[in-house]
Amino acid sequence: MGGGKRHRPKSTLLTYLWWDKRDALDYDWLTRFGTVYRPLRWSEWEKQRENPSHSRRPTIGIMTAWGLTREILRDKTSHSFHALAKSAYVPTAEEMTAWDMLAAEKKLKQRSYRPWTDSKNDYLRPPHQARLLTNKQLQGREKLKAMFHIKDTQ
Repeated sequence: MGGGKRHRPKSTLLTYLWWDKRDALDYDWLTRFGTVYRPLRWSEWEKQRENPSHSRRPTIGIMTAWGLTREILRDKTSHSFHALAKSAYVPTAEEMTAWDMLAAEKKLKQRSYRPWTDSKNDYLRPPHQARLLTNKQLQGREKLKAMFHIKDTQ
């Protein structure tokens, strides 16, 4: 009783980060470990298995890679953490502390407004759909085109 299972590596999370959020993962790995994570390809694995002395690059296993990535994700200021949280930008530790102090001072809930979680602050987001013009606005545009002899080129 109480003998829980050992946690297995979250290789799917690591694979998702590597596949979709590689820039954040590479940034964190480079700043912390001086290298980037690159999973071993099947062809490389076969060559390494046939002749282990001719390995072109040192390989990092999935267990080691997950352990290092887990440590990165524990840091709330890491780019990988905020990529998974879909933040608009990565706040500094000072900015997070300032917002926490403001929340404590105003006795706000812990989950109150944080600017990095607001999609309005994401300047790289896709543009919104253009709003539809009313008939009056379309007639006004046609009147201006006629007044200044503008012809549509289509």
